[in-house]
Amino acid sequence: MNLISVVRFFIQMTLVAEIHGIAFLDKNKYNSTLQVSTKNGVVQGKQVYSDHGSSYIGYYGIPYAAPPLKSLRFKAPQPVQRWTGVLDVTKMQSGCVETQLRFIGDLFQTHGTEDCLYINVYTPIRKKPNESNYPVIFYIYGGAFVEGTAELYNPQYLIEHDLIIVNFNYRGGMFGFLSTEDEASYGNYGLKDQFAALEWVNLNIENFGGNSKKVTMAGHSSGSASALYQMIYPKSWGLYCGVIGLSGEMSGELSTQKYPRRTAFDIGSYLGIRTNNSTELIERLREVELDNLKKAQNRAFLAALPNILEDGLPFTPIIEKNHEHAFLTKNKMDILKSGSFAKVPLLTGMTSNEIAFLGEAIPFLRFLFLLYEWSPSIFPNQLNITTESGKRIFAHEVRKKYFKYNSFVKATSDEVAQLLSDLLFVRPITNSAKTMSSFIPVYFYVFEYSRRHVKELLKSVGYPLDIYLNGAAHIEDLAYIWKSHYLELTAQDDEMRKRMTKIWSNFARYGNPTPTVDPLLQNITWPQLPKTEDIPYLRIDVNFSIRKNYRSEFVNFLNELARN
Repeated sequence: MNLISVVRFFIQMTLVAEIHGIAFLDKNKYNSTLQVSTKNGVVQGKQVYSDHGSSYIGYYGIPYAAPPLKSLRFKAPQPVQRWTGVLDVTKMQSGCVETQLRFIGDLFQTHGTEDCLYINVYTPIRKKPNESNYPVIFYIYGGAFVEGTAELYNPQYLIEHDLIIVNFNYRGGMFGFLSTEDEASYGNYGLKDQFAALEWVNLNIENFGGNSKKVTMAGHSSGSASALYQMIYPKSWGLYCGVIGLSGEMSGELSTQKYPRRTAFDIGSYLGIRTNNSTELIERLREVELDNLKKAQNRAFLAALPNILEDGLPFTPIIEKNHEHAFLTKNKMDILKSGSFAKVPLLTGMTSNEIAFLGEAIPFLRFLFLLYEWSPSIFPNQLNITTESGKRIFAHEVRKKYFKYNSFVKATSDEVAQLLSDLLFVRPITNSAKTMSSFIPVYFYVFEYSRRHVKELLKSVGYPLDIYLNGAAHIEDLAYIWKSHYLELTAQDDEMRKRMTKIWSNFARYGNPTPTVDPLLQNITWPQLPKTEDIPYLRIDVNFSIRKNYRSEFVNFLNELARN
């Protein structure tokens, strides 16, 4: 190698390391038994020890797309440049920019960086004798499309079932979903990041001991909605064999921006950018310092809060103008009804009181309830009812059906939580599951196992969860799937952990959560949704049971109002 080649090599390595914020290993630190060759170069992992004395191999922070910085901000993910040498992937990389809404300390807490498109792979130490490659769980975290990081999801519980676990960071908030509704910024970059990560798994997971034909995509909340968005994206078909969706789906009002262009220009106004030209807006936003963009994102989120039930979340997927790299160009429910989605099994459901997770915010809605009492037509219906008379009828009927005293003002917190849970979770998740069951196997569940100490932990870190509301709240079920450093499971909780992870393991291997009679799962045989009107579901509690038609009286009531 001549001098020019040597200089060029070191310049290239310096640039790659600087761009990614990652390090290359000195030859003296190599451990070839923990190295894996990817399409972009060799990576070095490390052995990780679990609480029970077992261990697995962790590969942290492998770049799956180029850092979306400067000119790549507000653009679809770009390919990673190939590296030479051994990349050190033994340390977790920073998550993407996130705005956390918390009820302790500052209302908004902003973390993360733009250089964040990294993927983590966790593999068992040794293969099972009769399994050449492991099934893979590809997990998409939730967080209202504006917060979340892969670092929170410790795979210890799942990996004990001889699975490979993959999680990753993707852009959220304005960085992932800012759209001017034209070619200046099409939007849906967070979904496109997810697809890039999914493609990376398809290309590389065999080298980690994974089976690329047995990848199960899973997600929670907006991560679950994201998984269903991936299901209606034709380019993703064939990259996974099943989907697990917890407490989220994509057809509801919360999963689509109503006013993306307005939000984009409002952000420009917060930053002193005065223009009506979308190209100029985006070009100038690409020049803004990250800290100022974070502040603008917080302002946009704060401004959206009062109207969030009516207008939805401020940064979510949109229907794009048709172009070569568009992710979504048609109405989502029309796509589901036509069967134009991946034909793979789906396991989906919800907790028994999703909105209890936000229960402490209900008292702050009392002023709004007074307004709804005076002017029923302004109540946010979440049913896409647009006429004034229809909205008024909806509000009157809801008061009679849900509230004992037929009054928004006198409604109890339990009554409000149940109404919002039905509107935002039960109805849309049930409707989507039933629609999709005409084309694919669908397994439906309701998680009702509620534990006071889990609620208290969530409350202690700033979530506005009301521990006194009945039922299992949004996010409680994750305590039995992902290992938390802050939660000590009781013996009863540990039994639930074993059951929940066994359900995931079965589904990842066989496309069926109960392929055989199993005493651990209390000998339950979980039926698929039938072609009839009945909706059987697994009730997950201390005792498992198969039941039918969860809250069907109220789902049917709301569906009927939506049709009128």
